[in-house]
Amino acid sequence: MEKIREKINHDIKIENTKSQVNGTYSKTILIHKFPKKATPGFLYALAHGSHVGIDEKTLSKGKPEEWASKRVDVNLAWHFKEAEFDFTPLGRMLLTNKLKRVNAKIERQSNSTDIAEVVDPSLIETRNGLMDILRSDRPNDYLEVHYVMTFSSNDKKALDDSLNAFTRKLRDQQQGFKFRKLNRMQAVGLRAAWMLGSPSKLTKRYSGQIVNQDQLAAFYPYLDGSLTQPEKGVYIGHRSPNGTTVHIDFTIGSDGQNILVIGKTGKGKSFWIKGLMEGLREAGFKVYYSDPDGESKDKIERMGGKYIDLTTNNSIYVDPVIIQPALMPQIDKKAYSKAELKKIAECDAYRYQQAMDDTLSLVSTLCDESWGTGLSNATQFAFMQMYASEGVKEDDEGTWDITQGNPEVKLRKLYDVINMHGKGQRLNEEYELRFMKESKALSDELWTYFEGGNRHMFTNPIDYDELSKYQTIGYKIATDLNDDSKPFVKKMARIRLSIISTINNRLIMRDRLLRTCFSAEIFDEFQRSGKEADTKAVAYRAMTTSRKYNSMAIIGLNDPTVLEDGIWSNASHKVLFYVEENLIQKTREKLKMSEELVSKWYNLKQYEFIYSQSDPVTNQDRSDILRMYLPEEENKLAATRGVEGENAA
Repeated sequence: MEKIREKINHDIKIENTKSQVNGTYSKTILIHKFPKKATPGFLYALAHGSHVGIDEKTLSKGKPEEWASKRVDVNLAWHFKEAEFDFTPLGRMLLTNKLKRVNAKIERQSNSTDIAEVVDPSLIETRNGLMDILRSDRPNDYLEVHYVMTFSSNDKKALDDSLNAFTRKLRDQQQGFKFRKLNRMQAVGLRAAWMLGSPSKLTKRYSGQIVNQDQLAAFYPYLDGSLTQPEKGVYIGHRSPNGTTVHIDFTIGSDGQNILVIGKTGKGKSFWIKGLMEGLREAGFKVYYSDPDGESKDKIERMGGKYIDLTTNNSIYVDPVIIQPALMPQIDKKAYSKAELKKIAECDAYRYQQAMDDTLSLVSTLCDESWGTGLSNATQFAFMQMYASEGVKEDDEGTWDITQGNPEVKLRKLYDVINMHGKGQRLNEEYELRFMKESKALSDELWTYFEGGNRHMFTNPIDYDELSKYQTIGYKIATDLNDDSKPFVKKMARIRLSIISTINNRLIMRDRLLRTCFSAEIFDEFQRSGKEADTKAVAYRAMTTSRKYNSMAIIGLNDPTVLEDGIWSNASHKVLFYVEENLIQKTREKLKMSEELVSKWYNLKQYEFIYSQSDPVTNQDRSDILRMYLPEEENKLAATRGVEGENAA
């Protein structure tokens, strides 16, 4: 054995040999440098994907024997050994000199400006690594890590194609990967060296990644993981000082789990929100994304979600007058507690009133500044008479479900009834005609949406049952929510937001009571709507009322000065990216912020963010400085406005 050890230790040679063994071709790759912070799904992305798949042409032929012959298998192995550092005075001096050279490069690149804006991030990582090593009095804290991948296939061309695709993938990612393709003798010799615990010339020539054991502990769960760790919660980010990770389980705790995300355009705010959306989806949440600009369309559709563009298809709407089906018949009562059954019974009993409330909400938005008690009374009266004419009694739940699919009970029919009342006509002779004057004024207000230029707006109602099948739903509203120069466009955007609010509220309540899932509503670019009373009310509803039904609100904006204390105080989680100092100062004067939080906010670097969470016991905020790292595929889909290619928020 000692002779073998000595042979491996001193005589590993690079030789050419056959690459076929027992009819199987194989090739091994040694990865000796890789990103210091693992992105979720790091290992999975390397071992899976197009470079190990069967091409579409082969699949279409429908010949399983061909699939098997062209299959490429990937075997993975990690090798760890204690890192070798020279901690003698001379060794420390050499490390110190290297640190000085790195600092000099950083100084030249920074040129007295914000370091995060201009300095090569790899230099900063090198500097931090050297400083950690020099500060450490425990050299055994560091490991040298190699990663070996062996590709094998019965088809030589399939193997070559897979290898070429994989190596291109590593080079294209540009995340610090360094690798070498090994021949047969190198691969066998390297495995033998690791098995016997001996170093080899090959591992000395291609030294591995030096990783602190604490960093490795944070790195390791992500090797074959995802944005969500079931035992921890949803991935929030890596702590900037040490690379450890932060997860939050948004399904526990009695306090609201609302998140407020603030950041200047291009600093990572929307990128982070999209990363969070993926994590929430993986955790089983149903996610509703209100998207002013359409940036989330590709991501939502790739996730198998439903994306509704309300700006190009104005006929799509949710019909608020429809009474929803009762929930009690849909559940197994034995599986529910008395308190839960009571809550479901209360919601079932509220269905008629909910339809009226949702109708009043939409009609009031359509009428805008003309809305008042008179128009409200006329709407309620028409609503009640429309239902009464179809045999629906407000105090008899047994009559409510007969309206399902009834063409005589819908929003356009309600307008017809209002119009009739305004002309002094009755739907039937059994009731006294009231609110004629108010009905005439209401009919005039609504005319454009049902008979005028916008008459196509309410022609394509959304099917709730169809929407409930999707885990992720996105809506494109409009970019002109706060453009006073376009009052009608602005009004249309507010109408769409009202429609969205009704959809989300009904589905969230339904999912909670049926124990289907937790929910999250995302409102990005909130500064565009935060100054409007009715659109601001949508956010308040999401942060307060929907909270009772296991839902959370994520509100993103780039101008924190539009915030009021109600939204700030109802957000138990705050994510703060870089904004200008004058905005921080104005926000500080307006809202309750700790001095520690303000100080951290002033000193944030590019793509870093403060994560602050309220402690329900002490009522104090706890905060960390983090940065989000995403897998390459997620990074491309989440990147917006100049963040693309950073692989981090």
